[in-house]
Amino acid sequence: MAYTIDVDPEAREQIGALPSVVLTALAEAMTVLMLTPWNGDPINKENPDGAVRVLLFNPRDMITYLIVEDQRRVDVLQVTWAS
Repeated sequence: MAYTIDVDPEAREQIGALPSVVLTALAEAMTVLMLTPWNGDPINKENPDGAVRVLLFNPRDMITYLIVEDQRRVDVLQVTWAS
């Protein structure tokens, strides 16, 4: 069963500012979040089971997100473009 994705308003603005060449990689990363969000790295290495995680894509860009397991939801908090 897939997770639903909820994109916070700040992250929506960040996504809107991304160059078009990054959008395909972002779409692929969102698919990963829907299917296997726990594959991202914990934001705090001292809490490896933490629900706030990051997923790298394209290869230096990053999505910061929160997994709300009991609702099978992923909240995208921030999208950082570094390429």
